[in-house]
Amino acid sequence: MTEENGDRPVSATATMSAEASSEQSGRLRWDAFVSAQTTEEKCSAWLELIGGRIPRATAAAILVESPEARTFVPVAVWPEASSSLARLSGAVERAIRERSGVAQATTDQDGIVHVAYPLILGHRIDGI
Repeated sequence: MTEENGDRPVSATATMSAEASSEQSGRLRWDAFVSAQTTEEKCSAWLELIGGRIPRATAAAILVESPEARTFVPVAVWPEASSSLARLSGAVERAIRERSGVAQATTDQDGIVHVAYPLILGHRIDGI
């Protein structure tokens, strides 16, 4: 049995193999999250878990306050650190200012939305 994928036939066996591989990968990501020993490991594992589950997501970061600099700095990024993360600064700054979640459409990229959500404990923003 085959399914059409564009112009190429895809076998049912190949489809089942890809699904099994994806399931195994998901279990490994959960294992990494559960066994993480540091904040950085836990945050990186969390981004690995959710990054692939959000349709069309291309980048993510978890920011925490740097006591020395009094600014928020990345403790984890997904899939990897790049200069494109700087584009999130407008949404991050707005989330801090408004103390609430923000979904902000970009002006330079059609259909791209930047999302930032502050983690507020008590009256203090501890992360984004």
